Amino acid sequence: MGRPPLAVHVTTAVLCLNIALGLFGGPAWLIGGLILPGPALVLWLVWSVLRDRSVPIRDLGAREQWGYQDRPDLRPMDER
Repeated sequence: MGRPPLAVHVTTAVLCLNIALGLFGGPAWLIGGLILPGPALVLWLVWSVLRDRSVPIRDLGAREQWGYQDRPDLRPMDER
C-alpha cells in the first residue's frame, strides 16, 4: 500500500491541532475557525480515499459475491 492521499494528512493535522487548542485553552476564535472548514475537509477526505487507485482491486469472480478478496478462509457456506 502506498502513501495515503494528501487529504488524510491535512484533515488529521487540522483535527489534532483543533483538539490540542481546545485542551490547552487556545483562543476561541482560532478553535472556531478550525471547526468551520471541517465538513469540507471530511468531504475532501472521503472523495480522495474513494478515488485512490494505489491498491489494485480485482473484480470478484463467479460465486465470490459473498467472499472477501483478502480472506480466502471466508467463503459461502456451500463452498466449505
